Amino acid sequence: MSVMVHGLSRNVVEAFATALADAHNDHAPKYYQHAYSMAAPEIRRLMEET
Repeated sequence: MSVMVHGLSRNVVEAFATALADAHNDHAPKYYQHAYSMAAPEIRRLMEET
């Protein structure tokens, strides 16, 4: 949830991406899609870059 609220900070987006990569489960893509769909356009761009 923090990536949707605090995602303008590249560090938060990178931490989110790292956590998803380390999750090793089938839920990670769903978490990413949910966060992406709820995030502001500026945060989406950072998520895409990361």
